[in-house]
Amino acid sequence: MKYPAPIKSFLSQALTLSDDWRLYLLRHWPRLVGTLNTRMRLEKITDDALIIGVYDSHWMQELYLLSPVLIDTLNKELANRPIKRLRFKLVTQHKKVSLKKTTERPLIKKEIRRSPLTQREAAALKKIPDVELQEILALLLLNCQTPPD
Repeated sequence: MKYPAPIKSFLSQALTLSDDWRLYLLRHWPRLVGTLNTRMRLEKITDDALIIGVYDSHWMQELYLLSPVLIDTLNKELANRPIKRLRFKLVTQHKKVSLKKTTERPLIKKEIRRSPLTQREAAALKKIPDVELQEILALLLLNCQTPPD
């Protein structure tokens, strides 16, 4: 049985329209804005305006003042569809999640200046089947009850 071409190949053919300025803008956004890319992201593209998410309110003010320069820079690249306005909104920056699995667990070593666990605390911890979790919870309990230096 012959399967149709993967959707990835279909999308790459469908999205290679040379006259679609929105795709060009999306693909080349980091290059067009340079180092400002770390301070903002492209949120939405309308007919003649861009909505740009900014990570910091101070930078929002700076970018607002730089709007004419940004519009000129973008319009030089997008000659067939000029941008007339930029709108800014405050957004939170997405955190990059590391998918690496670590085989080693960090060791918690700290001198504890408190008497050992009470019998009640020790009995509660013994009900936990995972020995490593028991040790970590015991250290957490002792560290939480230790007054700061």
